[in-house]
Amino acid sequence: EGQGWGLCFDGVALVMSDGSSSLTMRDPETFMIVGTVIVQLNGSDVALLNELECVAGKIYANIWQTDTIVEIDPATGDVMAVIDAAGLLDGTDTAGVDVLNGIAYDETSETFLLTGKLWPAMFEVVFEPS
Repeated sequence: EGQGWGLCFDGVALVMSDGSSSLTMRDPETFMIVGTVIVQLNGSDVALLNELECVAGKIYANIWQTDTIVEIDPATGDVMAVIDAAGLLDGTDTAGVDVLNGIAYDETSETFLLTGKLWPAMFEVVFEPS
């Protein structure tokens, strides 16, 4: 039931987003709900959670229609870091593109791969503290 905007596997459960501030954990065999968490930054709900990637006990989610990715503690829903992915495409590459919408993690290189709908490229990045 409901919409599935993003899905990742944390090693135990499937984590699903639906465009709200809620993440739903589901049993990978039965797809039954085994938990939920509300994602918050400084006490405010973070809505429009979209694409997900589970990495090393954290969940990364992009905020739909923005260039922002949040790092989430799955136990509490607290945002641990805000990642600004703006500027990946230069001015000439932005014609006809849509939103940031792809997050993948490469365990071998320990890098993230980012892309978007109709983007002409994929970017290999490392998230570093500012």
